[in-house]
Amino acid sequence: TKVTEAPSQAVVPAAPAQVVAVPSMVSAADLGGGFTSRDMATPYLAIGQKTGTLCDGHADWIGQFVYDKAFPLGSSIEVVFFDMRKGYEEDLEYGDTNIPHRWDTVEAARASGLPFRETATLDMLIARPQSDGSGPDFSMIEFGGKGYWPARWVVRSTAYGATAKILARDKGIGWLKGVLCSGFYTISTERRTNKGNSFYVPVLKAAGKVPDELVAQIKQKCGV
Repeated sequence: TKVTEAPSQAVVPAAPAQVVAVPSMVSAADLGGGFTSRDMATPYLAIGQKTGTLCDGHADWIGQFVYDKAFPLGSSIEVVFFDMRKGYEEDLEYGDTNIPHRWDTVEAARASGLPFRETATLDMLIARPQSDGSGPDFSMIEFGGKGYWPARWVVRSTAYGATAKILARDKGIGWLKGVLCSGFYTISTERRTNKGNSFYVPVLKAAGKVPDELVAQIKQKCGV
């Protein structure tokens, strides 16, 4: 969702991009030397696009979900969301490779005098076939013959409306009844075209209730 704000007449210097501290979802209990969960990098999820560098040398990743910049997961995944946080970032032109300014609050975004848009950071567990030891395994929880991989996904523009707004509705007044991690979702990718540019957007669909035992494990492991 693009937010249009009229900048003030005063000259406002651009603030440096802010690094927002967010809790890691991965335990550091087995690491020595004073490591904590804040020292651990959470794997990010992204959709492979024609633009950017993610799919350089991997044209087959375009239109797929890619885990930790290294592992294609296909064009449809099953997930459980357990946390979401709203933010704001500078609204750059399509294809602009500059790093956008980011803010925690709409007040800070407005004060910058820059055009900005809404974003959301979505933390989730991705359901994968339980590992047989022959491939990568990032499972944080194993349940019902599946491993659940932790991931963080930052959504903006069309992806924001297609995910964060739906999750906010489902949690606030919908079938999740206030507990974000109580429902499964499937996310698939869909090709769109705009002004001659093609890109892939997520399509979110509810996929049933999460068993109470798994909800309890998610709350314990992920601190929700």
